Amino acid sequence: GEYIYNEMSLDAEDFVRKINDQTKGHHLEDLDVELDIAGFRICDRVTDVYENGLIKNIYANTKPKYLINTWIYHLIVCTLIEDNSSVQSFLLCKDVAYEFTHVSNAFDILNYLLNFYWKGMSEPLHFFPVSSFEYVCTKLLENREQPTALTAAQRKWIGSDFSHGESKDPYFERCFGKYDPLDKDFEEISMKIFSPLLNHCREIIL
Repeated sequence: GEYIYNEMSLDAEDFVRKINDQTKGHHLEDLDVELDIAGFRICDRVTDVYENGLIKNIYANTKPKYLINTWIYHLIVCTLIEDNSSVQSFLLCKDVAYEFTHVSNAFDILNYLLNFYWKGMSEPLHFFPVSSFEYVCTKLLENREQPTALTAAQRKWIGSDFSHGESKDPYFERCFGKYDPLDKDFEEISMKIFSPLLNHCREIIL
């Protein structure tokens, strides 16, 4: 028990060190957000803003939903100060860190993300963070063909004896049941949501 505790303590200390290395810039006041986009009014407060941009710290292994969350807030920051081309944001997880570069068309990307959100309010959207991310990463980052990318996504969707498939999520089960939603709509939506993110994001070594 003591050995495990010591290992966890060292891991936590290393994580804190990495955060401190990235946050040497001056911590800014929280940004109050009020944006009118695609018929929506976004009202929020963005925290963890530094001189070079946004820094999100999550003491857990990375998941696509963490990337999406950081990406959305990064887009908001870029929209608010779009004249500053040096804006960078960071996502720091236990296993990996990501850097997000400045996005010149952040407003437009937020616009179509909100359109997807609105569509998803009226019908089940064929977008699943884990499976969609696997599809786009396999196709774009690994430069594999569509059938290979779709097979990789299906493995994440179905799961195995060693991993819980995303299809077992109770909300997805309720919407799709035994129907396979990894179709052309899935491929198109996954690419439209994740490809801009990946084009402005890279893994970094801390």
